[in-house]
Amino acid sequence: MRDWPGGTGKTQLAVHLAQTWRKESPDGVLVWLAAATRDSALSGYRQATLERSGMVPLEDAETTATRFLAWLAETRQPWLLVLDGVSDPAELDGLWPAGPAGRVLVTAADDLAVAGSRNALVFPVGPFSPHEALAYLTARLSADPDQRLGAVDLVQELSCDPLALAQASATIASSGVNCRDYREIFATRREQIAEASGEQPAAKAVTLDAGDGVRGRARAGRRRAAVPRARGAPRLPRDP
Repeated sequence: MRDWPGGTGKTQLAVHLAQTWRKESPDGVLVWLAAATRDSALSGYRQATLERSGMVPLEDAETTATRFLAWLAETRQPWLLVLDGVSDPAELDGLWPAGPAGRVLVTAADDLAVAGSRNALVFPVGPFSPHEALAYLTARLSADPDQRLGAVDLVQELSCDPLALAQASATIASSGVNCRDYREIFATRREQIAEASGEQPAAKAVTLDAGDGVRGRARAGRRRAAVPRARGAPRLPRDP
């Protein structure tokens, strides 16, 4: 998967594909490696070896990885190995898996990461379209439809960025604000960052939490939603 610019949801899409594969191949072996560096990939192979054998590998990380790769090359058991976040293919020299029973899923910032692979299928992953962004946001806020108020404007404010939308929907769902409230707080925070740094940050670079006034806005909204008794309205008689 190729992505320009970064942060358009490659890892989230890979998670979805891996979960789908798991449902279709419940007896298969699913391995997920953080592959930005050689050390992180080696650590992933060590963990995969531990999970498969139930024993802590005693040899060094390179040897452990070589043994696991040899098993993948020979086994008839279905497997899927995800290399997430490949930045430099040279970092993974000798660590690329292969085998007739398996598949490899790679997420990377550039398709050069799989340039030397045979039969590689490259799927560009760009930002959401406005329709996709709105559908994603409203689906994430399905538990409380009232939180969708202002969703269209928020999608535009976030430039349909999948990562920014994921962050926004998580904060909205957990704090009780709606999309309109979040957009106002987000715009203020973004402006503050721009004034301090001299340039406007990307939507995904602006994160909000309870300390940014989100929960306070939610409480204020709930107080506004409480309708007081109209002035002059008769009180209900008390029970004798």
